[in-house]
Amino acid sequence: MTAPLQVLRLLDPDRIARPLTGREFSPWLVVTSPSCVEALAALMKDGRLSGLDDPWIRLAAVGRGTVDAIGQHLFAHDANTSPLMVARPVLCPGNQQRSDAQGLLAEIAAKQEREGFAWSRQTFLVLQGRPARPTLAEGLRRLGAVVEALDLYERLDVDWPSGTWESLRSSEPGQTGVVVTSTTVIPRLLELCRQHGVTSDRLVWCTQHQTVADMLHAATHRPVRRVSLADSHLSRDLFIDERFW
Repeated sequence: MTAPLQVLRLLDPDRIARPLTGREFSPWLVVTSPSCVEALAALMKDGRLSGLDDPWIRLAAVGRGTVDAIGQHLFAHDANTSPLMVARPVLCPGNQQRSDAQGLLAEIAAKQEREGFAWSRQTFLVLQGRPARPTLAEGLRRLGAVVEALDLYERLDVDWPSGTWESLRSSEPGQTGVVVTSTTVIPRLLELCRQHGVTSDRLVWCTQHQTVADMLHAATHRPVRRVSLADSHLSRDLFIDERFW
């Protein structure tokens, strides 16, 4: 069952990405989530965000899920449609890196060591949702890059139906798993659990992200199961061949 605690509302950017169109800087476009990719694609299709299809722009993404979304929504085309962007490599954290802002910062820094480019000549446009954690943008600025953050959508809180909470309260401890996909929902999720009388030890906490796992473990003092949200796993038991963070 999919039970979001937030819905996304597309924003209308009040500025065009002009810093990425000049040749005096090396331009980067950094996409922070699959939802951000979908928002970007919608804005580009409507002509409300321009200047981002330049083939000189380098692409970076926080995780593999975002890379997959870029291929699906920005690079894909058929006989009747053209791609929103020319396909190109997308830099993202490797298998040994965390799939989060810190992992991407490490990957970009490693690329700088290999190529030797000057940080002061790198321009990064960080596409994100509102509210956003400042880790990525601030980390790039500390490295010496020119950074602009652009909010493409905002998150609006919603609640679960009363029947969902009743089901959680009546279930046997350890029989219901909750897959948490973002750090932004954790404080509110735990507060709603408290309000509805659902204790954290009743649920099996799960996530596919190290950062989410760390935050869940610190807040609940419970073990967190490591799961995959690939289609091959969603069609069967999430816990098969999976581990704890």
